Amino acid sequence: MCKIAPEQLEREIRSLVVAQSTNLGIEIELPLVYPSGESVRVFVTHDGAGCVIHDAGFGAMSFAAYGGKTSKSAAQKLSAVAAKYGCDFKNDRVSRLCAEDQVAIACVVVANVSRAIADQALDIRRHPENEFREVVADMLKRVIGRRLRSNEQVYGASGRSYRIPHLILDQNEEKPIAYIMPVVNRNAILPSFAELFDIKKASPMVLNDVVYDDQSDIRDEDRKLLADATDQVIPFVNASRHFEKNVYA
Repeated sequence: MCKIAPEQLEREIRSLVVAQSTNLGIEIELPLVYPSGESVRVFVTHDGAGCVIHDAGFGAMSFAAYGGKTSKSAAQKLSAVAAKYGCDFKNDRVSRLCAEDQVAIACVVVANVSRAIADQALDIRRHPENEFREVVADMLKRVIGRRLRSNEQVYGASGRSYRIPHLILDQNEEKPIAYIMPVVNRNAILPSFAELFDIKKASPMVLNDVVYDDQSDIRDEDRKLLADATDQVIPFVNASRHFEKNVYA
C-alpha cells in the first residue's frame, strides 16, 4: 500500500511545473514528455484579443526528428489532431487563444496537443520498425537460446531508465554480458545513439552492440556515429554468422 499523503503528493506534482519569463513569453514546463524524453514546454503571450498559448513548434520538431514527414498532407493531419482539442496548428506551431482566466487550462491543453503531434511520428515508424525488430529477435532466439532476454529495464549514467530490446546473459544466466539494439533506419540513429551512450557509461563492462538494417537508408556517417557509443555495429546480413561464432560466451 502506498502510504504517501495526498497533500505531499500534490506538492511534489506541483513542483514539477516550472514557470519563467523568456523572450518568447512566459515559459511553462509541464510534467509531460515528448518521445525524446524532453519535457513539454508552452509559452504564454498577449495580443489584443487576449492570451495566446503556443508550443514554439517543439511538437512539430519532435515529430520531424522521429521520422515524421513535414509534407502538406502531414500538416493537414496534424491540424486535424490539434482541432480536436480546440487548438490551431499553423506554421508548425500549436496555439490557442483564450481569455486571461482560462490561461492555466489552456496551457495544459496546448501541452497535450503538442505531445500528441510529436507522438504521430511513432505511429508512422511503428510497423517497419517492429517488423525489423521481430526479424532480429527471431534470429537471436535461434542462435542465443535460453540466455536471451527481451525488453529488460536498464539504467543509464544519467539515471534514466530504458527498455533494452535484447540482453544476453552469461553462461550461468546470472548477469548481462551484452546489450543488443536493432536500428532500422536513419531516423533512429540519434535517439539510439543517446540511449546507447548513456547505457555504456553506466555499464562499461557490458558489450553494447547494434544490429542495423543494411537495406535501409543508414549511411557510413551514421555507422561511425553509432560506433562511438557501441562496441560493434553489425549489418543484419552478417548478424546471424556473427552471433553463431559464440562471441558472447
